[in-house]
Amino acid sequence: MVMPSQSHTKKTVTIRPGDELRDKVKVALEGIGSNMNAHVVGFLQWLVHETDELPERPPKPAEPTEDDQQ
Repeated sequence: MVMPSQSHTKKTVTIRPGDELRDKVKVALEGIGSNMNAHVVGFLQWLVHETDELPERPPKPAEPTEDDQQ
């Protein structure tokens, strides 16, 4: 019997973005139907030249206007 914690064949890497950044990333990834693991792996593959394609990036959120702040 294989324990769930032993079923992964790859070692874990932990990243620790701050709370505010983590919240922004979660919203951005949900907006494009992706997840943190897929994006981090995609970026790492680009970094080491395994691909020339960066992971999808959502559009930049609109900047608040003066009307929005009233």
